[in-house]
Amino acid sequence: DLRQKRRDLEETLAELDQAEESCVERLAELGVNT
Repeated sequence: DLRQKRRDLEETLAELDQAEESCVERLAELGVNT
């Protein structure tokens, strides 16, 4: 079902957003400017 695939994709994108945020925060803690 197309809607199911879209929901899975949106969940994956949300997880990637969270991972990127935590990664940026960790870089900031290390004193790296982006």
